[in-house]
Amino acid sequence: MPCFIDRAAARGVALRLATVAMMAVTASVAMASPVQESTLDAFFRVTRQQEDLQAIAAQVGNMTDLALRQSLQGQTLNEAQLQALAKMRQRTMAVLGEQLAWERLRPEVSVFYKNTFSDEELRAITAFYETPAGQALLLKMPQVLQQSRQAGQRAAVMIKPQLDKIRQEAAEELKAAQRNGL
Repeated sequence: MPCFIDRAAARGVALRLATVAMMAVTASVAMASPVQESTLDAFFRVTRQQEDLQAIAAQVGNMTDLALRQSLQGQTLNEAQLQALAKMRQRTMAVLGEQLAWERLRPEVSVFYKNTFSDEELRAITAFYETPAGQALLLKMPQVLQQSRQAGQRAAVMIKPQLDKIRQEAAEELKAAQRNGL
């Protein structure tokens, strides 16, 4: 049995439904309570933000040491050179400690979370992270991310020759097109 729809009426209904949906979304965003400092404190505590920053500073210091040792290529250093390197490391760690200090970064990091989550969402996320499963996620996620980065790097190595070939062919085609276009 054929169904005859008045397109103008259907558009009007669709427009009204879209308007109601937008109003509902706007209302739910407006009703979301702003993130409280106590909520952020609990979230930052359970996710160990401050400890993570300290670990990052130590890792950067270690990477700096490793890069320096590699650049020296096994050279034997005299006492004055060793003292200069020790001084450089001390200054490097001081800069890292200052720039990655939680007290310095917390206000900015807090804004990121306040702009992204509601208080209720952060409370629920914190509650999850306080569970054994949440703690396991926090503990193991860096390993997952490292393995993901390694997989991405392997994939990049595998596709690089193909991409280089495509770029080379495109460069040749551009040159040929330029010669033919003159």
